[in-house]
Amino acid sequence: MKKVFAMLLVAAMAACVSSCGDSTVLSKSAAKKAINKEAMFAKDYAVGTFETGYYEVNESALDRLAKLKAAGVVDYSTETVVEKARKRTYDYWRGYTYYTVDVEHTFASVSLTEEGKKLVVENPTTMRSDIAKDFAANENFVEATPPYMDAMAEEPAQEEIAVVEEVSVTADSAAVDSVVVMAEEAVVEEEKPAAGPANPNAAFNAAMARVSSESHNVLLGCYKLEKVKQVRCTEEMAKNGVGSCMALITFADKTPFGFVLGAPKQGYLMSAEVKFEYYNDLGWVVSGFSD
Repeated sequence: MKKVFAMLLVAAMAACVSSCGDSTVLSKSAAKKAINKEAMFAKDYAVGTFETGYYEVNESALDRLAKLKAAGVVDYSTETVVEKARKRTYDYWRGYTYYTVDVEHTFASVSLTEEGKKLVVENPTTMRSDIAKDFAANENFVEATPPYMDAMAEEPAQEEIAVVEEVSVTADSAAVDSVVVMAEEAVVEEEKPAAGPANPNAAFNAAMARVSSESHNVLLGCYKLEKVKQVRCTEEMAKNGVGSCMALITFADKTPFGFVLGAPKQGYLMSAEVKFEYYNDLGWVVSGFSD
């Protein structure tokens, strides 16, 4: 009886050891769980930059604005301003010849609609979820300083020295000074230039003075992990705490900004080789992606 009990105890211990060992082997579910924790799979990770305000636009920028307006996320208006640009040509005999040409500039006044504002992401996810939690307090961190850090050096007192200049004025010198001042005023009046023609670039300069823009992070869509396969974690790899797999990924929930600003194709299957490392406190963690 004692012998049977001893054999059962040994078998139980062996099973326990086997179970503990298996817990450090990378499994399909562990790989999927680790991948989904990565920043790129957060709902607010995939963002692009969009400018609102008043600024100059080219033809391709106007096409993008037209598409976004048709999607109901942007509103805009345009105006064309002509610049009188000065050019020059060179001839060996005559030297430089200057002339002006008309250059058209298109400026757009751009704003987000209410639907567009819903796609603005103030603080997109940039790091793994557990790391983000650890560093959340750093976002508006202000160091507490001791009172002596407010002390400022006092400027040394400067002794003021009054200088009194004695000036003697006679009737003759005062009369001469008066004549000189009147003569100078007459010269100034004569030197005033005549009113010239209006600045031909006044409208263009006014438009350039209005240029101002604000950048927004706008949601493009999100990455989605479709499948994990080719999970590899041999006994030797498990001992070293490393593993790998293939991840099949798609881009989903594409927004109008995603379509217009060039996000990945929606639903198109992409593959990536994923490397993992094992940590005693975190378990399996992604250490890198490669195509």
